[in-house]
Amino acid sequence: MPTFLLTADLHLGRRAAAARGTAVSETEPELLRASESWLRLVRYAVQHKADAVLMAGDVVDEASGFFEAYEALAAGFAQLRDHGIPVFLTAGNHDYEVLPALLAQLGDPNVRFLGKGGSWESALLRTPDTDIQVIGWSFPDRYHRDDPLLSLPDGLVRDDIPVIGLVHGDYAVPNSVYAPLSPARLQQAGVLAWGLGHIHKPEVLQPQHPFLAYPGSPLALTPKESGAHGAVLLRLEGGSIEHRFLPLSPVRYETIRVPASGIATETGLRAAVGQALDAFLQPLMPELSALRLLVADFRFTGTHDQPETFEMLLRNLGDDPFPRGALEVKPRRFLSEVQPPLPPLDVLAREAGPAGLLASQLLLLRDDPENNEARDLLRALTAGFPEIAHHQTFSPVAGELPGSTSPETLRLVQEEALRLLTALIRQKEATHG
Repeated sequence: MPTFLLTADLHLGRRAAAARGTAVSETEPELLRASESWLRLVRYAVQHKADAVLMAGDVVDEASGFFEAYEALAAGFAQLRDHGIPVFLTAGNHDYEVLPALLAQLGDPNVRFLGKGGSWESALLRTPDTDIQVIGWSFPDRYHRDDPLLSLPDGLVRDDIPVIGLVHGDYAVPNSVYAPLSPARLQQAGVLAWGLGHIHKPEVLQPQHPFLAYPGSPLALTPKESGAHGAVLLRLEGGSIEHRFLPLSPVRYETIRVPASGIATETGLRAAVGQALDAFLQPLMPELSALRLLVADFRFTGTHDQPETFEMLLRNLGDDPFPRGALEVKPRRFLSEVQPPLPPLDVLAREAGPAGLLASQLLLLRDDPENNEARDLLRALTAGFPEIAHHQTFSPVAGELPGSTSPETLRLVQEEALRLLTALIRQKEATHG
């Protein structure tokens, strides 16, 4: 069955941030370049005999990346051409000018650029199993306020063969200046699978009918882009699309929480960091084969009997790496949310006022989270999640929002409620001397 490697937002010309001073930056600096991640994708496509490589915009970061991108694209396209793997790609808001210019210079007949100037185009991909239509739209300028689907010509999408679409834009953000994409129009276009660009965090928006996904940047570029990065492998099977995420990025950014309670020495502090790190990495082992550098913010949480002493220990903690086999773990920041211990919740719950009410709710969530009242409380507190998910500011992390009754939601609510309760108690103490 036909297989395709889907990618977007390579931003050739850029490098992974916050990696200065790491061993990787000194011994294997090429791993930090977006151009090397592109060549890694090419090698994967060749080794696994993909039928095509699909790229949904922002292939190049800006015009300033022209020469680095030219060399990398020329090398990658040559390998793909030599192995009979065609490339279909569109331009995004960053490379609307430079990508067409680069492709014109390269003049590779194995590469098909779709949608130049903001006009939908189609191409035919022939595989041993079936013909496939690939359609695409490219940014005509840095900003585009209309949904590209509004200009999709009637009759362009064929109904006799599978159709894959490539478009760069903002999914479900109606007021975006970066090509707002209507979920309803994508749904009704008659396309089997949509590969989207613009959001750097990988996310499958819809697994079937049609398949909708942001493959994300193949290289994690900044600490704001946490989680695994790579590409998506698509497989056409019996008229439907199967997908698999490929965690190919050698760099990853994360925030790791460390309980502060009981830490009394610098040795104990480093041990606590190491334990939290190991606990974080353990469930991710299947994703770590390609990873060489983890840049981590360590966030200390909870209470400590002597918060001032703890803060002093934290200031003296250096940024030495925490090696884990072939993986280098580089601390970027040590952040503290540590507070003095609170009185017992059952004591606080007997008080009048906001602190007492909040303490009683926390008791309910802690002692009987399956209680109907507790579940109703969680649902009320998370009722705004859908609105958050569709807000442009939070769209990059929308896929991380847990369900209203999930253990992760319970943990987040308890954590934030404790932080608020602590603030209320400290405010009261300050007011009354």
